[in-house]
Amino acid sequence: MNKMHNKYNNFYYNNNYLTFKVIKAMDEKIFNLEIRKFLKNFGITAQREIEKKVSESLNNNSINENEILEVEANLNIGKINLNHKISGNIKLN
Repeated sequence: MNKMHNKYNNFYYNNNYLTFKVIKAMDEKIFNLEIRKFLKNFGITAQREIEKKVSESLNNNSINENEILEVEANLNIGKINLNHKISGNIKLN
């Protein structure tokens, strides 16, 4: 089965017949802005929470100022079955 795409339709060529399924169009500018708003909110709140916990942990001596913290964030959107893990390190000094 050959498959051709354009922005709005999926075309399928099967057994000498061309069929297509219309895909609902979305406003990509609005979509991009909404993603950016979510990521900005996530970034700001995540940074605030990390800073608060690091400060508490330094004050109660459960970590030292030369630590390298392993960090992991999970992005989940259930409705579209998206599960994405991002891992990294945060150096304190």
